[in-house]
Amino acid sequence: AEVVGVIREMAPKKIKVSMRSRNDFNVAEFAHPFGGGGHPKASGIRFDTSLEETTTAIITELENTLGMRQDLH
Repeated sequence: AEVVGVIREMAPKKIKVSMRSRNDFNVAEFAHPFGGGGHPKASGIRFDTSLEETTTAIITELENTLGMRQDLH
């Protein structure tokens, strides 16, 4: 896997996303536009949206980001 994420609902509309990367995918760079941060191989993001909205936002952005990376190869 290029990147792995765990999405946890801490309370209603209080979501925590933890991400890890093995290869060249920089999860800290990915998290930054969402207000998150961390290290290139481990980062986190907090959301004040529903679990469904958070999951959709993360998956959509991962698909877009990984799709762009694949187009470069």
